[in-house]
Amino acid sequence: MGVHADGVGSPVAALCELYSAILGVPGIEPEDSFFDYGGNSLLATRLANRIRAELGRPVTAMTVFECPTPAELATAVGGALVGAPGGVDGSGVVGGVVAIQPRPARLPLSAAQRRLWFLHRLEGPSPTYNVPTVTEVRGPLDLVALGAAFGDLLARHEVLRTGYAEEGGEPVQRVRPAGAVPLAVVEAANAAEAAGAVARACAHAFDLATELPVRVAVVRTATDRATVVVTVHHIATDGWSMAPFAADLAAAYAARRRGAAPEWEPLPVQYADYALWQQGRSSTEETQLGYWRAVLDRLPVELALPVDRPRPSRASHRGGRVVRRLAPAVADRIAALARAQEATPFMVAQAAVAALLNRLGAGTDLPLGTVVAGREDEALAGLVGFFVNTLVLRMDLGGDPSFAELIARARAVALGAFEHQALPFDRLVEELRPPRSAARHPLMQTVVSWPPAGAVPQFEGAVCEAAEVPLEVSKFDLEFTFLDGAEGELTVQVDYAADLFDRETAELIGDRLASLLTGVSAELRLSELGVEPLRADAVAALPGRGGAACEPATLGALFAAQVARSPEAVAVEHAGEAVDYRELDRRSDRLARALAGLGVGPEVPVAVAMERGIGWVAALLAVVKAGGVYVPVDPGLPEARRGHLLADAAPLVTLTDAASPVAGIRLDELESGAESAEGTSPKLPGVRLDQLAYLIYTSGSTGTPKGTAVSHRGLSRMVAAHRELLGIGVGSRVLQLASIGFDMSLAEVTMALLSGGTLVIRQPLDVLRAGAGAGAAAGAGAAGAESTEAAGVTHLIATPSFLSAWSPAGLAPGAVVVTGGEACPEAVLAAWSAEHRVLNFYGPTETTVYATAGPLHPGSEITIGGPVPGTTVRVLDGRLAPVRDGVVGELYVAGPGLARGYRGRAGLTAARFLADPYGGPGERMYRTGDLVSWTADGRLRYHGRADDQVKVRGVRIELGEVEAALAALPGVRQAAAALREDASGEPRLVGYLVGGDESADPQRALAEQLPTHLVPTAYLRLTELPRTVNGKLDRAALPAPAADHGSSAAGAEAGGGDPVERALCGLFAQVLGRSEVGPEEDFFALGGHSLLVIRLIAEVEARGLGALAVREVFETRTARGLAPRLRGRAAPPPGGPTRIERRARTVVQRAALRPAESPLSPAGPARTSTTKDHSMTMPTDGPGAGK
Repeated sequence: MGVHADGVGSPVAALCELYSAILGVPGIEPEDSFFDYGGNSLLATRLANRIRAELGRPVTAMTVFECPTPAELATAVGGALVGAPGGVDGSGVVGGVVAIQPRPARLPLSAAQRRLWFLHRLEGPSPTYNVPTVTEVRGPLDLVALGAAFGDLLARHEVLRTGYAEEGGEPVQRVRPAGAVPLAVVEAANAAEAAGAVARACAHAFDLATELPVRVAVVRTATDRATVVVTVHHIATDGWSMAPFAADLAAAYAARRRGAAPEWEPLPVQYADYALWQQGRSSTEETQLGYWRAVLDRLPVELALPVDRPRPSRASHRGGRVVRRLAPAVADRIAALARAQEATPFMVAQAAVAALLNRLGAGTDLPLGTVVAGREDEALAGLVGFFVNTLVLRMDLGGDPSFAELIARARAVALGAFEHQALPFDRLVEELRPPRSAARHPLMQTVVSWPPAGAVPQFEGAVCEAAEVPLEVSKFDLEFTFLDGAEGELTVQVDYAADLFDRETAELIGDRLASLLTGVSAELRLSELGVEPLRADAVAALPGRGGAACEPATLGALFAAQVARSPEAVAVEHAGEAVDYRELDRRSDRLARALAGLGVGPEVPVAVAMERGIGWVAALLAVVKAGGVYVPVDPGLPEARRGHLLADAAPLVTLTDAASPVAGIRLDELESGAESAEGTSPKLPGVRLDQLAYLIYTSGSTGTPKGTAVSHRGLSRMVAAHRELLGIGVGSRVLQLASIGFDMSLAEVTMALLSGGTLVIRQPLDVLRAGAGAGAAAGAGAAGAESTEAAGVTHLIATPSFLSAWSPAGLAPGAVVVTGGEACPEAVLAAWSAEHRVLNFYGPTETTVYATAGPLHPGSEITIGGPVPGTTVRVLDGRLAPVRDGVVGELYVAGPGLARGYRGRAGLTAARFLADPYGGPGERMYRTGDLVSWTADGRLRYHGRADDQVKVRGVRIELGEVEAALAALPGVRQAAAALREDASGEPRLVGYLVGGDESADPQRALAEQLPTHLVPTAYLRLTELPRTVNGKLDRAALPAPAADHGSSAAGAEAGGGDPVERALCGLFAQVLGRSEVGPEEDFFALGGHSLLVIRLIAEVEARGLGALAVREVFETRTARGLAPRLRGRAAPPPGGPTRIERRARTVVQRAALRPAESPLSPAGPARTSTTKDHSMTMPTDGPGAGK
């Protein structure tokens, strides 16, 4: 650096001087890069502001990035760098903020303030949006001077003495008179007492309608030791405000100690002027909206993060923070990587966080949040206020980029966002209408920021240092904050939502990020980044977890071994008859030889179309002993369905009984012939493990049943699972209920006959009638219990639907209940686990009935357990890479239990049975299509189907989650949910209920538990849910609601209903600017947003309909849903002012009656982070923001 080559007064020289002023580096040369001397995104914005203000040229932050030296920048902007600022230049930047005199009667809030005011109305006073500063003071502290200095500070910055009210449903600012500020002084006897006082001060919950947004507390532990806590609500400040706040406070304190008033240069504008100026930027915002629409098209609603527990229906905002400090060498490495890519350290941090989340299973399309200062005019540089804006940085990690490429992508994304930062975040949310939810932030839930160095208030004559802020709140799932240290080190803060993460997990996330930043290099590819699992025990989960190995054997061999162990034990009971193991073995042997005589042998299909009974069991055993393939055909199936199965399977022989409508060989006739031919029948062939044992037909996605061909090799896994998990053995009695066409019937047979138990065959309808469900008379229930206990059943397999229709009294206490096939509602589990042991078994037919299993306990999370013996399960992402614990992925199953494939469906087989990238040569894995995640203790949490998810207005909905909530409603025995179209063709979520209080409002109850997009808008009560032949819910057969259950066509229906409902329809239409709105139309789907909710509430109260809470509108959304909430509520006098307006006027009157010296309320709790900006954390719409 030296003398400017262009000479004093030249355009380049002028730019060099501005570079030096902004960077704090004297003597910048024309060829010096802005970013080589500490330039970053914020400073680039400030430089652009200064150039526009002082030199009158159309420069933006993007221009500085593209032309980082004074010489390049001078060439880029062209012409002489002279001219007057103001107006709208070619950059689209609106001219400067100016003081407005006289001001309008109603001062609006800025866009960012409106967002916070709405959240304040929604959630009530809370410390979530506090910005506290905690300063340790060693030395004398003049409390009188300190109080006067704060009075000076509030007099200088109007926003610190501004209250907020509502007029006609619109929030307005009320600037209050300046006055002295009393301090809340606490004399603490010890450190613990002092810490408690500081924590309480940090956590003060502001009421913005009645209090000023700032409080001051002084906690003293000695005459020369104190802690000063300044708590400001975010509506009045941001992270970038702390520098002018601290500087002005220090100057005022020093002056007041001398008995003088501070001598400041007057501020050119106040925050209210900025809010008025912002209203004039609509043309700029419209231009930028198109950019954001394109960039955020089809944005993921939520990132898949490695959480420790499911997201609650509402965020509590409880949080925590972990801190990692990185050595100066790491900070230097980050700076070097940034320079090499012509980027900033923030962009490297952005790339690193994206890479970390990708490696932890979040995918390749990652929306991250960040904040910008929002001070686009130099007149705002010294002003305290809430200026920051939140931006969405959508990172694309596809294609396995190198880290250098990832930084380049981060740079492009960030620069595009910075160039379009003028659009307020809340406006973006209103326009894009992401799915709203009280559970998560809209558009993004993970934030990355690199704020400026924090400013610590300095009090003349004392030593002042920043202290930790004891306030643990969270507005996002994860927030990564990078802070420059005084000695060149780098601090990384990880703030986490305690709703989702344990502290241990957050600690590990911090460790992994620190490790990544320490070891990363430009050439490393994303897949090569060494991000270890979050937990030590997760190493075993990558790439899969497996049950204990077990020795394979054929079904015939397993049965023969059991016959040898317990020949005289009863094997099967049915209709008053019983057969022991020895006799069943002899009978099935004779039948097997007879079948062999008919040509049955290895791989030869034999259909069995019989009623369940002893003969059916003998036939099943006979087929597999002959080496044939057992093909069950339920005789109760429709004729067309039976015909398709038989045509597709092409059995050599079809075994029937007297009652069967299927043509074939009757079993009794075959047995008679076998007895007469005994001694002359052919010898049975040996059966190999890889021969097919059975062919089971299940529904296909095309509507055509597909035959799943299963070999003998995986059958021993079932035996091991039954013995280990269920305690099955000689003396056990297994109730057999399943249709023979359902593979659960094979589970029942093998559970009993391969372990020495007795198979007790009953008709499901008889069991239900005898056992009497929840609605049956007590006498019937008692009779059922007697008949079942007489049967001595010890083990039962049943779907939750069946269990919900049957009384637990129908099964003897202590019996083991195995459920599966569909989600088990909490209510069903609670009822059946009171006196029984309940386990959940999961497995597609393609995995030989079972893949995972585990016990269920009331009050604990319902999972599908872990892998059964001889089975490996993997949870993989879209690239077939393992996901981490807590991250949702697709479930794949490997091991000897896999089916051979689908009969005659080679393409489908290839699509579902894939080469196992983690197995040995030739090994396969089955793609289940089920979405699951690992729990920390190695169980699988079920999240629904990957291919059967439904969408409502672009929001993915897992019907199982809705059904579980419906089933948990009081008295409900069965529940279902489905997507149905209304009269206009719009999809709507419908709930179906069996049982329960018909006068109860299920929508209201569900709205208290579920995010709003999961709450059905119509409900039907049925006597029973439709079932498939296998006992599962037949979702396709659920009836559509009639038109009067809700139609989005407003028309005539808008005039129906009671007077309250009709009035609400009219107010919906008025507020939304529509001609009419139907009672079932969703307020938000029609364009409603947070501010329109406030207007709606004001109109409802002004019309005398009653008082509504903001949250009620978000939870209910329709006029029909809100009407019952208003009926019977006390309403304001007709034509009188709304409750909101009266409250606002009261506030205004109080403000007007205050003395000239308006005191602040005594300080309460507070917290501080002098470097961290909390501005963007607030969701814009919806309880919690608008998911």
